[in-house]
Amino acid sequence: MASSELPNLQTNLKAALDQYRPESPTFGPLFDENDVAEIKSFFFTDSRLNSFALRSGGWTYDKPEKTATCSSNLLALNGFFFPAINRKTVTCVFCQLDVTCSAHLDPLLEHARLNPRCYFVTLAKPEEEWTIEDGMYLLQFRRRALSVKATEMRKRDSEERREERRRNRRQIPAGGDAVPCGLEAGGVF
Repeated sequence: MASSELPNLQTNLKAALDQYRPESPTFGPLFDENDVAEIKSFFFTDSRLNSFALRSGGWTYDKPEKTATCSSNLLALNGFFFPAINRKTVTCVFCQLDVTCSAHLDPLLEHARLNPRCYFVTLAKPEEEWTIEDGMYLLQFRRRALSVKATEMRKRDSEERREERRRNRRQIPAGGDAVPCGLEAGGVF
């Protein structure tokens, strides 16, 4: 296939990924090597499930003595991976929703309740049936969510720095009175 030709968008995504070689344009102009690496990283349940296994001591609710419904397997099936931010927090690979888990959390219901517009949730299709077109939309949705999350984090950091500067300006200097808004003591108004 010439690199400008589009593949059949209804081709099974997993099968196309299995056949992917950087030197042959399996996906034409749709995906490059970086896209394929991103898709393979956490798009599929096995990869997401492995993120829970990497947690020191395993996933909290996978212990045999626990009677939890919030297992790593169920979380992975519902789009979540363990980002190692907090010992009970998971993140949706696609919409970047962070969820703090409890023993009897239903991952699908909680995901749909907290972000009903997540493309993974609305796709409602087993990954074995995902097409290249589904993969395109999932990748696009993920990148938009990552961008929004990064923007929100920068905004929050900026607001925290601004608040810190306000607090610092209001502090009373050692041995003196409060200095209003950066004016030196005895200055002319």
